[in-house]
Amino acid sequence: MANTKKQIRTPNDVNGLKVRTIKADVQIELVKAMGGNPTPIFWPEVYTSLTTGVVDGTKNGITDIVGMKFHEHLKHITLDGHACMGALWFFSEARWQQIPRAHQRILFDGFQRLKTTAPAFPMRKQVPAYEDFKKAGGTIYVPTPSEKAAFKAAATPVNNWYLNKFGDDWLFKLEMMSLSVVHL
Repeated sequence: MANTKKQIRTPNDVNGLKVRTIKADVQIELVKAMGGNPTPIFWPEVYTSLTTGVVDGTKNGITDIVGMKFHEHLKHITLDGHACMGALWFFSEARWQQIPRAHQRILFDGFQRLKTTAPAFPMRKQVPAYEDFKKAGGTIYVPTPSEKAAFKAAATPVNNWYLNKFGDDWLFKLEMMSLSVVHL
């Protein structure tokens, strides 16, 4: 989480901050759980919203922050690990068997390459982006394990909200899929 006002070390530090989110209920609920004021803003409007004080901060990654020049206004980043990017590709066994063997090999090889390059790509860009953020006068804070635990505890109501709204069928299905995943 990055903002213009103060270093965030605990969930209580988010209290009262106007935090840009996308228009997604789970992000909105997370900011509320931390005591912040979620403010859904479209991507092209974020820079102006930071400039004019419509929002105090945003939940974007460092490469987006520097790439879009948000660091001209954002002065504090906390690496709380509240989100991560992932990718999953699914084929039912029946559908997979319909794909010609040569195409299966192409897909398999492609996913193998993606597995190694996808995580490395943002990492290569993050290091210089963090350096640019610091050069612009920004501070970067990495919470201690106990501070991260406090963020996780503060997010518990969001987990409960999600389960109440959508049920736990998806969780069961995800667990079943993870047991049958072919690790490339």
